[in-house]
Amino acid sequence: MKKGPLIGFFTGERLLNLVVPLIFLFLGVVVYFYLPHIERALNNTIVRAVVNMYDEITDNAINTLQADAGGKLIDGLSTDRELYEKARQVLGVVVGSQITYLFIIYRDSNVYRFLIDLSRADTAQKGEIFIPTIKELEILGKIYRTGKKEVVYHQDTDRIGITLIKPIRENGQVRAFLFMDFSVGLIQSIRNVVKFFGVLSLVVIGISLTFIMLTVYFFLKTVYLRSKAYRDSLTGVYNRNYLNELLNFIDISSYAIVLVDIDYFKKINDTFGHEAGDRILREVAQILKKSVRTDEDYIIRFGGEEFLILLKKDRKKTGQILNAIRRIFQNIRAHRFIINGNPIKLTISAGIYDGPVKDFEEALRKADSALYRAKKEGRDRFEFYVEDSGFPYIVQINEIVEKDSIIFDYQPVVELTSGKILYLEALVRLKDTRGYLLTPDRFIDTVRDTFIYSKISRKVILHNMDILKKHRHITVGINVLPSDISNESIITMLLEQDTDLINRTVIEIVETEEAGKYRSLIENINLLKNAGYRIAMDDFGSGYSNFEYLTKIDMDYLKFNSGLISQIVDNNRSARLIQMVVQFCKEEGIDTIAEFIESPRIYSAVRHLGIKYGQGFYLYRPDRLENFLKPQMWLSTSVIQSAG
Repeated sequence: MKKGPLIGFFTGERLLNLVVPLIFLFLGVVVYFYLPHIERALNNTIVRAVVNMYDEITDNAINTLQADAGGKLIDGLSTDRELYEKARQVLGVVVGSQITYLFIIYRDSNVYRFLIDLSRADTAQKGEIFIPTIKELEILGKIYRTGKKEVVYHQDTDRIGITLIKPIRENGQVRAFLFMDFSVGLIQSIRNVVKFFGVLSLVVIGISLTFIMLTVYFFLKTVYLRSKAYRDSLTGVYNRNYLNELLNFIDISSYAIVLVDIDYFKKINDTFGHEAGDRILREVAQILKKSVRTDEDYIIRFGGEEFLILLKKDRKKTGQILNAIRRIFQNIRAHRFIINGNPIKLTISAGIYDGPVKDFEEALRKADSALYRAKKEGRDRFEFYVEDSGFPYIVQINEIVEKDSIIFDYQPVVELTSGKILYLEALVRLKDTRGYLLTPDRFIDTVRDTFIYSKISRKVILHNMDILKKHRHITVGINVLPSDISNESIITMLLEQDTDLINRTVIEIVETEEAGKYRSLIENINLLKNAGYRIAMDDFGSGYSNFEYLTKIDMDYLKFNSGLISQIVDNNRSARLIQMVVQFCKEEGIDTIAEFIESPRIYSAVRHLGIKYGQGFYLYRPDRLENFLKPQMWLSTSVIQSAG
């Protein structure tokens, strides 16, 4: 996860300012929603206590009266005036402000009659008929069957009314019923307390939410203000203020330091104005952002046209930093920069330090040193700081090149009809410290776009120019990448050669997927062509073929890729495709060359298709130059004739 200065916002006092209101908010919400449960629990507890109290009091009163009546309380209350008055006294003690009704009824045949009534209102006379409700009839019937008391609750907004109906038993039978209606007046008090705490909870919730919203507001405001303070207003990437803070939050040793500079940016400003320059800066910044990982890498506008990129290292992925740098360069080269409606060529240079980082400033100086070297080597390239760069293979290759341990083999391109050697293709080999030879497929991808590759290209060109000076009867083909053709220093070197050497040099341009990304490619190829170089488009059919070059480049030779040629014997489609291209080339005056002539069958098929020149093990294997210097080899050979 990406770390940065804003992470430090919620620390210390600010964190406390957020946590405390959150705690109070949580407590307020819990209390508010739990209060109804508390209220119900309190009500039930109080009601049970009151019922039990009155149940016990009436039990004691009835037991006392039963003892005085000799176990015949019901009959005694009907006939004994003294017992009746004592019953009123004993039960009257129970009657208070909470008691509404207190009476005893008994069953007389099919009706119920009052035996004694101590109610505070609507007092009935002894023997008066009691008319129960349907609900009361059901309860009385149940008590007859079970012999147990029943409690009925009646609740309104302020009070809870309770009807306690108890059986009075004599000789094991239910003889009468005691009715007691009373109410519990504490309910309203409880409700008032609960209501108070409910309001208090809402106040706490409101205050907590206010504090939280204020904290969030100030956080967002801080994010906004810091974002403005940490963002470059022109490009939208981070600025140096952010870098100063960032270094406190990341382990800089986990990052590769990359300095990117826009080549010849001052010329853009001077020629087109600062508004155009600003637009270029914005476009380059957006390309850089799209080329790196947004969750791990950082892009910082470090100076006028200079950007600092911190690339997170992943030691498990070999060449990860190198691939990221190449991706940046490919995206810049692929982008079409427009000023005033006209496309312009824009390139960048980069310096990378990927070694151990103890001090950021020191690492930055090393990246800057590599950037300076990239610019010195011709721009439009990137350079690693070689010392402890983290790419030992690059260092090893650099040492080989510095020691001039470059070996050349040559393989002839032969005219198939006469056996004449058209030219010798120069094949580069690097000799390592163990004496092993490294072919281009072992090192080109590693050093491509670096000063090492540029150095190899110069040495290859100069070496073969020396060969041509020594041997006036031969022609040599030199392989170059599209990046070489777009390198102004390489083009200048080629154009400075003697006319005789130029006329005996074939420039083989290796067709790659990057060819279309160099807008100066066609222009510089035509420059070389006009100077007298012969131009060959190599690896046609390798997967990156662009037929547009057949119409835009004035080439001399089109060289079919070995993969395509190897299929022509067994694949009719490949043969037909090649035949169509050959016919087109004949009409345009372009000679064709077939690689990978490895057998008599392929040789015969190539000739049948009308291809003029060939190269392959069946004709000649790569060998030292001295094995191809005999003049007769440049006229005709028995190898080709016998094969025909």
